[in-house]
Amino acid sequence: MSKLLIIGSTGFIGKHLCLEAKRRNYEIIAGVRAKSDLDFLNKNQIPSFSFTLSDKNILMDELLEFKSKYKSLDFIIYNVGCTQAFNKTDYRTINYQYLRNFIESLQKNNYYPKKLLFTSSLAVHHPIPLCGCAFIKENDELNPVTSYGASKILAEQYLNTIDCFPIVIARPTAVYGAGDQNFLRLIRSIKNHIEIYAVRKKQLLSLIYVEDLVDAYFGLLKKSNTSGPYLISDGKSYSTEKLNSIIKGILKTKTIKMVLPYNTLKLLAWLKENIDKVKGKPGIFNQDKVNDLIAESWVCDTYKLQQEIAFKPKYSLEQAMQKTIKWYQDNELL
Repeated sequence: MSKLLIIGSTGFIGKHLCLEAKRRNYEIIAGVRAKSDLDFLNKNQIPSFSFTLSDKNILMDELLEFKSKYKSLDFIIYNVGCTQAFNKTDYRTINYQYLRNFIESLQKNNYYPKKLLFTSSLAVHHPIPLCGCAFIKENDELNPVTSYGASKILAEQYLNTIDCFPIVIARPTAVYGAGDQNFLRLIRSIKNHIEIYAVRKKQLLSLIYVEDLVDAYFGLLKKSNTSGPYLISDGKSYSTEKLNSIIKGILKTKTIKMVLPYNTLKLLAWLKENIDKVKGKPGIFNQDKVNDLIAESWVCDTYKLQQEIAFKPKYSLEQAMQKTIKWYQDNELL
């Protein structure tokens, strides 16, 4: 039985990784923060271990204790990520410095896995214009439009300097599924008969259902020779209108379509950002996010993933969105 440590195991993607690892009979240890809610892990009988990623000195002692308890380790999935912050420093600290603290602590303790898989993001790339049949590819120049994307580049660049154990970098596109909060906002808006577009109705997206994403992750862990990074999506391209149309069909509702001009978007983002600051909790919609929303195309090429691990999603967008909406309804979120 392979031993797997999942760092970042109590969030949206992390919970699905834990469930899939358990289904595949891995010996799982969930890496958590000291104040994490452990209800999900306890319910599913998944052991946890607390790591203080913000303090390298404490972290080194924690990893020494972990090593003493669990001895060898086969795999690590490092799934920590900050997607909502008030400033660039917070993104850099959580998405880059915490990772560096963790890797350096592994090195100090001479404690190496057979492979580490790191969750990066399509956001390290620059969106492409709506023309021809262009796709974002792994070897494109990295030129992000958000502070989140820039912080993930720093993390990738650091990992590329590590040669003491194999590292695979995964760059998933927008992820949806049971437990996600970002698509829930879109679905709620459509349920309330409002269909909002940023600057233009025509925008192309890549998407990945969370259950298909974790399948890809375990495929990358299992393959002996992997050479990342890997862009991960379901391999298709969707217009925002198509996505909204599918959601409307499932909900059996009609909407009023609204196209928000750039200046209006910026103003709304500024207002939302300042309201969030008063509340003391950053939200997903801010001035930085506007750059993401107004992009013409986020369509990516997954040929490399398909060729190397024969990845094929199990669900169509319609099937996956049906499951996602049912989960929201069953949990009284819609």
